Parts: sequence; structure tokens; C-alpha cells
Amino acid sequence: MNTWARIQAGVVVEILSLAAALTPGVDIFTPAFAATLVNVTTVSPAPQIGWTYNGTVFAAPAAPTPAAPTAAQLLAYANAKVGALLAVSRGYALSGGTSVKSDATTPTNADLVGLNFWGTANPAATLPWVDDFGVVTSITGAQAVALGQAVLAYGQSVYAVLATVAPGIAGGTITTTAAIDAAAWPT
Repeated sequence: MNTWARIQAGVVVEILSLAAALTPGVDIFTPAFAATLVNVTTVSPAPQIGWTYNGTVFAAPAAPTPAAPTAAQLLAYANAKVGALLAVSRGYALSGGTSVKSDATTPTNADLVGLNFWGTANPAATLPWVDDFGVVTSITGAQAVALGQAVLAYGQSVYAVLATVAPGIAGGTITTTAAIDAAAWPT
């Protein structure tokens, strides 16, 4: 068997397998059709449909360039980054040498709002703070207020970066996820 590539406008459009005894344009096919065929039996790598042919060399098509992300996709990526940053449990140093861990997610912020009211009314009272890892730390009402303020400040710093990134996405000056990652996100 011999393998033949049919070329049209410099591109492989068909691959044919013929018995070795058949000669295109003589034993099979019209001479005009046979003129579009190139024997590729020994060509390695074997050309495929869609490859180009310049009369001497076959070449695979270039890998397609990925489409640029849309503004909606970039904004979704930025928002996911915000969510990921807020979900990380961070250490916060409180007065009296106490330190605790907390994330800055919406449920935690809701808890901290409640604790702020309690802590403001009961600054010397204590309660157990259970972090994301199950570590229990006794904190005072005053420390609960300070923790809430620190977590809120961190969350606001994350949203402040989003507030600079989102207009860049909408305005077309931020066009890649790498540009979003390069923003001055807090750590």
C-alpha cells in the first residue's frame, strides 16, 4: 500500500491509501486529479488533513492561539481571587499577647459583627474563639472587637484592590489573568 496526500491550495485535504501496483493518473484517477496527489508513504511524520505543503515540505498547522478572555471572564476570575483571599485563615495578634486565626469570609464577618456588639457591651468578659482549624482560644470582649476590626480592615484591603482592577477590566487596560494576579493584592 502507498499513501497519498491530496493537496488543494497548498493544504492537505485528503489522505488516500492505494495498492502499491496502482499509479495515479495511469491505473486510477484522471491525470488532472492525479496531479493533486503527493506520495507520502515514506514521509515522517505522516502528513494529516489540514497540514500545509509548499511543494517540498509538509508542516503541521500552528497551534491555535487561545481566545483572549472576555471582560466577564476576567471579572469572574478577579472575584474568585477575592473569594480565595478572604477564605484563607490568617493570624491576628490581639492585646495581651493573644493571637488567633480567622478568615474574612461573609459568614465570619457576620459572626464578628455580633461579637462586636457583645464585646463592646462586655469588654472584660471572655468567650472561646474557635478558629478554622478547631483551635480554641479564650478572648475578651475587647479582643473580639479588635479582631473584628482587623478582619474587616483586611477584607477592605482586598476589596480596595478589586475596586482598582474592575474598572481596568471594564476599560480594557486589564486584559489577562496575569495582569489581575499582578495587582497589589494583600497577603
